[in-house]
Amino acid sequence: MAKKIHIGKLIKAKVSEKNLSKVKFAKLINYERTNVYHIFERPTIDIDLLIKISVALNYDFIKEVYLKDSTNDSNIVLIDDVIEKLNKLKDNL
Repeated sequence: MAKKIHIGKLIKAKVSEKNLSKVKFAKLINYERTNVYHIFERPTIDIDLLIKISVALNYDFIKEVYLKDSTNDSNIVLIDDVIEKLNKLKDNL
């Protein structure tokens, strides 16, 4: 079960933590800069976009939001595998 986290605020914090400008972050996820502000305001987010952002920021938001309190380690391994594969795809672009 997902924790009560405002995903937009978490994404904004990670973007700031990585010292990325809004413009650079927008380019990483193929969005317009103005849409980045909308992402930061969202309390929830589409899983496909969350995966894209996870890859762009090299941070596993899925594990943070959905699996951190889970005792099912097989799910964590699965998510790590997906992120690793997506990073490889990103590197090949």
